Amino acid sequence: MKLKGPWRQPEVDGFLTASRLPVRLAAITESGRPMLVSLWYMWRDGALWCASPMQADIVRALRNNSACAFEVSVETPPYFGVRGQGRVDLLDGGKAQLRDLLKRYGGDPESDFGTWLLGRDVEEATLRLTPDRMTSWDFRSRMAGAFD
Repeated sequence: MKLKGPWRQPEVDGFLTASRLPVRLAAITESGRPMLVSLWYMWRDGALWCASPMQADIVRALRNNSACAFEVSVETPPYFGVRGQGRVDLLDGGKAQLRDLLKRYGGDPESDFGTWLLGRDVEEATLRLTPDRMTSWDFRSRMAGAFD
């Protein structure tokens, strides 16, 4: 994997492991148009792991073309994050992945929302996004003192 930017791999790993921001995942639809979705993720074994219903547009797009782009970044100044490109493998076991993601993002599987989310009669896919290129950026030093 090619890595550019100010962060080395341990810093990228640390950011992606600790962040509770969603990943923005871009794919190309069958009609050739770009689409962008935000998904919960976890960083494990050099990949971003997500879950999505099998019938979701993003899963259909990735089934047709596994190439993707992604970004995990803060939304308020000073800006920093990681973006890249890679490929997505669609795997079974999406319900278990979704349960793990709900817990990672601080949700309670026994709450009303957790019960609804995990109890839907929907087949879930596990998305394994393996980056082949990543770029980090970190404007905290440059923007220091400019924002409260």
